Amino acid sequence: MSERTRGFSVKILADCIRPSVARAVWGEFVPTLACVLGGWWLCARWLFPLAQQRAWLGVPLYLLGCVVLAAWVVRLFVIQHDAGHNALSPSPLLNQLIGHICSVFEFTPFVHWHRHHWHHHRTAGNLEQQDGLGDIYTLTVAQFRALPHWKQWVYRGFRNRWHFFCLSPTYLFLIMHRFPLVNFPFSPIVQKPKFIDWANILALDALYIVLGWWAWTHWAVAQAWVITYGIAFMIAATTGVLLFYTQHQFEMTYYEHDDEWSFYDSSMQGSMTLRLPYPWMEWMIGNINFHSLHHLKPNIPMYDLPKCHTRLQQIGVRVPECRLSDVWGTFDLALWDERRQRLISFAELDAATSIVEE
Repeated sequence: MSERTRGFSVKILADCIRPSVARAVWGEFVPTLACVLGGWWLCARWLFPLAQQRAWLGVPLYLLGCVVLAAWVVRLFVIQHDAGHNALSPSPLLNQLIGHICSVFEFTPFVHWHRHHWHHHRTAGNLEQQDGLGDIYTLTVAQFRALPHWKQWVYRGFRNRWHFFCLSPTYLFLIMHRFPLVNFPFSPIVQKPKFIDWANILALDALYIVLGWWAWTHWAVAQAWVITYGIAFMIAATTGVLLFYTQHQFEMTYYEHDDEWSFYDSSMQGSMTLRLPYPWMEWMIGNINFHSLHHLKPNIPMYDLPKCHTRLQQIGVRVPECRLSDVWGTFDLALWDERRQRLISFAELDAATSIVEE
């Protein structure tokens, strides 16, 4: 892509930045939070007792209700994410307020998480700047081969798809976010927590301890609410992890060493647009599937991303896209092959190693 086209596409995206307080509050945050609270109340107050009384009818309805609640929880997290970028509203104070309110429902310390997430935006696809705390750590083939055998097996386990489906969501949201972790096992980068990180994490953890103690001592009343949100949140957390994974971990993604790394190429080649079957599904996840545009201009409001995507298509700018049917295969990809400039699977690496040994 020519420098002129790059500059033109960036200018068009800059023209798309139209944050609105009314849209942020009454179009996004308040309705989504109301749906989270309303769905939680409906499931806990009506569907949970129905599931206990009439299992053949109540259990499917209750689980369906939890899935719908999980969808709203995912959307609330995207609103928190947008607020962290100061993109949701033109008011930084309002963005902070909304972000902190959302974080209570997402088990995510807003300040600490947002700092790591900004690091991800500044360094995505940079082989020397990965920290593994704000993104999904990816080794090159050479780095993997240089590891001791036991670390190779640890990395294989980390990159296994069932880790992302089953273990990663619980570990990330319920454990990792409770502590100011500073170093990912495979990364040499140390992210020293600041006082505000500690304060944010401890304040949120204190709130959860108080709520947990109340629920424990009033279990007869609290059990329906705790179980309902627990089920919904784990569905939402898994969905969020999978969405984040697919937005960067695809075969022809972008990785470069620090001296060759380009922010524009990292955004437009190293991020994916996941096209969903229906527009309402994209709206339901806060349009975060338009991830290339989000990385290039993080301050574009979530509600303007589809419009910006259309305008870029009109001038001939193309970004990597995939469909839901393509997602499953991306979980086989685990290593960056610098020679072929693409992600490869462990199976490909093992096959290549066997040929060399023979």
